[in-house]
Amino acid sequence: MKFKRIISLTLAVLLATPCAVSASVTALPEVTDEMLSPQYWTKDVEGADEILADADTIKELNSL
Repeated sequence: MKFKRIISLTLAVLLATPCAVSASVTALPEVTDEMLSPQYWTKDVEGADEILADADTIKELNSL
């Protein structure tokens, strides 16, 4: 029981602490600004915007 409280408290503190990781992340020299967007990587993928499953279908699959 004490272990669960320690884990819960640790998670609460970690989730409440602001995180500025993105400000310190740098890309490799060959990576362009365009490559930082998902659209760059999905523009040539046929059906990239197609919805594969609605919320009810996902819930059903998760319950299996």
